Amino acid sequence: MKYKRTLFIIIIAVLFHAQVFAEGEQAQPTEEFLKYKALVSQCDAEAQFKLAEYYRHGIYVPKDNVKEAELYEKAALQGYVKAQAALANCYELGIGVYKSTERALYWRQRAAEQGDPDSQYFLGRAYYDGEGKIRDYREAAKWITMAAKNGSAFGRGFLGIMHIEGKAVNKDLIKAYAWLNIVSDWRMYKERRDELEIKMRPNEVIEAQKLSKQLIEKYGKKKN
Repeated sequence: MKYKRTLFIIIIAVLFHAQVFAEGEQAQPTEEFLKYKALVSQCDAEAQFKLAEYYRHGIYVPKDNVKEAELYEKAALQGYVKAQAALANCYELGIGVYKSTERALYWRQRAAEQGDPDSQYFLGRAYYDGEGKIRDYREAAKWITMAAKNGSAFGRGFLGIMHIEGKAVNKDLIKAYAWLNIVSDWRMYKERRDELEIKMRPNEVIEAQKLSKQLIEKYGKKKN
């Protein structure tokens, strides 16, 4: 269970940063880079976060995970939610800082409270698995449901699994299918949905597919 959770965190870290840079893609600093570098001295949280990304990938500056984490923290302390989520990943994986589940959960909580969907998912999983916290299924259900409604693919998939297992939420195969179906373009969730479909009656599958469409209409497509 811990291995799977860590793997999810690594995937999120990759997805979270992949859209920003391709490592080593340019030799000359861009105007955007120079702008962020100048704004950092003014304690601009967005600039601190963006410059941390440059240090993460080694673009225009030497790759430096310690500097990356320092800049994330400066932005996180100002309430910049993306930096809070990124700093949580740093503490979870030991990137540029000492590895600390406690500090990772602290920053996940901060980001989750500001509405970051994947932070809500990981916080919910911590309560569900009892990792770094006392296991609390009520809190797990609250945060993972929130993550699912806010568009986290991880949250939606795991909420479906929770409805299969009947832990933290009521066992409900129709709801389980509906949530898994939304994220069925992810292989691991498609496999769980297909396994579930074999156990369901045809009319239940039809009802679940209808619910799946309603959930998308209400909460939108996934954000990752």
